[in-house]
Amino acid sequence: MIIFDKVINKTVCDEYIYFIDTIYKERCEQGQDPMKFSTRLIDINEPITDNIKEYIEDRVKVKLKHCWTQLQIWPTGSLSVRHIHDDERAGEATHNSMLYLNDNFAGGEFYTDDILIKPVPGRLTYFNGREVYHGVNPVHGSNRYSIIFWWRQM
Repeated sequence: MIIFDKVINKTVCDEYIYFIDTIYKERCEQGQDPMKFSTRLIDINEPITDNIKEYIEDRVKVKLKHCWTQLQIWPTGSLSVRHIHDDERAGEATHNSMLYLNDNFAGGEFYTDDILIKPVPGRLTYFNGREVYHGVNPVHGSNRYSIIFWWRQM
């Protein structure tokens, strides 16, 4: 597990939070169950993906292939049980990165068997999602926002 801080600034974080909230509210107004779509809100293909890819490649000295990127909202009460990405939904992705956008909530820590990571705006993780068991503790008080990147390490 590798952790980087201050990868993006608060203004960029806030722009993505606004974008995520807009989509989330539209889907709720359409009657969709937020607990079924919120943690995988929408696939995106925006410049942030290339920027994060270059950032990781430069600092970790790896070559990455981008598989997909998803905006996430973790509503109050949501969580992710301990798991690895060893099924067909992961496709060819071997590694993941989480980019945290806010910290104005309780709980919601990302965890592995060895590490507990408190989300901080602009914090980025990089890890092998097929080998490192991980999850998200229950979110309380306010929504948690993040962007997950799926990579294949070449």
